[in-house]
Amino acid sequence: MRRPIGFTLLAVLATFQAFAAVSLGFLLPRASVLGPRAFVVAGLCLGFAVVAAAAALGLWRVRAWARWAVRGWAGGALVCVLSPYILVPPPAGQPLWVPLLGAGVVGGLLYVIIRYVDRRMATVPA
Repeated sequence: MRRPIGFTLLAVLATFQAFAAVSLGFLLPRASVLGPRAFVVAGLCLGFAVVAAAAALGLWRVRAWARWAVRGWAGGALVCVLSPYILVPPPAGQPLWVPLLGAGVVGGLLYVIIRYVDRRMATVPA
């Protein structure tokens, strides 16, 4: 099957995110003021890098398992969006709806991406 242009764009995006997450995962514990929480964030970054790389590979090769890798990539992205608000205390006076609004916007975009991948993968044999 010929690779759709959307898969190419998503694979390139996931590849860049994987490289950025690996870089952040290795550099964050050395240059962070988070203390021991930096290792938790670094672990999340490295886990996200693995999932993003799997999604990029699956989309690039147009494999049937790519739809599940993209779902994992989306879940990892939502965890990465919410983790700063969970691990670091919010600034004084910041309402709770701010991180939830950000997660909602990211979640909506990821829903559109997942739906696109599912529709395009419907024709790929298992």
